[in-house]
Amino acid sequence: MGELDLHMRVYYHRPGVKTWWSLRRRMFAAGFRNYLEATQPISDIAPLSQLVTGTR
Repeated sequence: MGELDLHMRVYYHRPGVKTWWSLRRRMFAAGFRNYLEATQPISDIAPLSQLVTGTR
């Protein structure tokens, strides 16, 4: 999985982003919308708080 793909998926599935996306999705190409909306959240990434404290 590419780094850009990883970042897009992490941010797309953050709370609040889907509200933003629903207002702006038509500004993106149909293929990109279909791809992004079909992705699943990434579950094996540690939260930033754990990375900062070194607890993971």
